[in-house]
Amino acid sequence: MKENKLWNVIYYIAVIFMLFIILFPIYAMVKQSLVYESETYKRTLFPESITLENYLNLASEVSQAGAVGAVGFHIFVRNSFIISISVTLITLFISTFGGYSLARLNFKGKDLCSLIVVISYLMPAVVLMVPLYILIVNINLQNSFEGIILALLSRSVPFCTWFMVGYFKAIPKELEEVAMVDGASRVSALFRIILPLTLPSLVVNMIFSFTLAWNDFIYSFMLLDRTQLLPLSVAMYRLINGEFVPWSTLMAGGVIASIVPVTLFLIIQKYIIAGLTAGAVKG
Repeated sequence: MKENKLWNVIYYIAVIFMLFIILFPIYAMVKQSLVYESETYKRTLFPESITLENYLNLASEVSQAGAVGAVGFHIFVRNSFIISISVTLITLFISTFGGYSLARLNFKGKDLCSLIVVISYLMPAVVLMVPLYILIVNINLQNSFEGIILALLSRSVPFCTWFMVGYFKAIPKELEEVAMVDGASRVSALFRIILPLTLPSLVVNMIFSFTLAWNDFIYSFMLLDRTQLLPLSVAMYRLINGEFVPWSTLMAGGVIASIVPVTLFLIIQKYIIAGLTAGAVKG
């Protein structure tokens, strides 16, 4: 009995410690976004005064850095949405049919294709920076939405395809076979029977690819120079003007940038849990 109580105490201490590690940086970001720049380096747990000036600076294009002030803040938000939604839709299309092919069809080179998908997923993003930059420059897609979308697809498609392979393998083949015996084609069985069952995994892939594109900085910074095309992440970086770093304004931008993925996650979190559980059954 005493041993169980001891483990319960250890468990709660571990949970509280983990929550502190996760939530304190978020609190620090929100706190900094609500104070004046003069309070940046004051070591206080709670703000001495609260202001919404930093959010108004972003919204009214009068941020302290002129590089961002030339273009409305809503333009950067729009660009992030264009890139993220495009990457998400293309990733879902490729990974769904690619994952189904690798899980269900038998064709020459199937094992090699599966190996390439896994290796591509494991490849660090920084390793692919130079090859991707050379490729995109050679096909004249630098400084364009198409170029950054292509670069981000190299990160999202391998993982989502690998994830879908595991999910499709977890679905009994007999479901398709029964439908095909009743006269349905493979394509019809896929759309009418299999895809509805993969909804949780599709939601997981949607969240992963959208968040990946929304939070991207490395590829966007490397491939986009035109201010009118910058996503929110790079626009926030350009708020830094020489040695001056407007921390309060940056944190306000960080809070705004976090709202979209957090809201999306809260809306469909039940599908994410189901998808992660079922997708890990087979791989």
